[in-house]
Amino acid sequence: MREVILFFRKNFFELAGWFLNLILDLLFPKFCINCGRLLPLTQKLCVCSSCRSTVRDMTSVLIDDNSGCEEIISALKYDGKIREAMLRFKFKNIKYLGYTFGKLLAEAVKDRSFMNEAALITYVPIHVSRNREYNQSAVIAEHICSELGLECSGGIIYRIKPIERLSSMNGYDKEFYIRNSYMFNPLINLSGKTVVIVDDVLTTGTTLRTVSEELRKHGAKHVYALIACYSKTQ
Repeated sequence: MREVILFFRKNFFELAGWFLNLILDLLFPKFCINCGRLLPLTQKLCVCSSCRSTVRDMTSVLIDDNSGCEEIISALKYDGKIREAMLRFKFKNIKYLGYTFGKLLAEAVKDRSFMNEAALITYVPIHVSRNREYNQSAVIAEHICSELGLECSGGIIYRIKPIERLSSMNGYDKEFYIRNSYMFNPLINLSGKTVVIVDDVLTTGTTLRTVSEELRKHGAKHVYALIACYSKTQ
């Protein structure tokens, strides 16, 4: 009996978390981000077993000379139900989807040499005036780092100007609004370092280019980007 009590005491929070997730899944079922199929109870990854290989094959390694990054690695195509899932994550506060986007990106880069303890892994910031419960890029970055046993470094770049919703703008308008909207933290030493930027969606690449240029201007030697969803056309 004593062993049973000690077991439950030791595992109380884990069991409580599992039970809470079970209740939440009963009240708010999860669905596959690719096909929309209902998922088993307590499954964290929002990809069904039938779609795992399809989703894995979506991973792209992109070389864009205008991005300021050596490579851009994206996990998913930004269309169909995946696009709907990302929009719910960004604008409807469905935060648990961040685990799926982060997990899939972590799987895509786990064997890449630039993902190591010497790299600074950060994310595209949002302005404090944005009516968001969380920074979606930060959530994805934290899950990537958790999966790979790395540290997530916030506070490297700040957004100092509020910006209208960028997803509805064309490239020219984005360039105008984003110009001079980011500020580097002078307390951070980037000299000779590798920085990995995490963001949610890549469309025109204007935000990524602006942030990477700011990082390089302050000493970053190598800049890579991890993007959950990719829609930019070459």
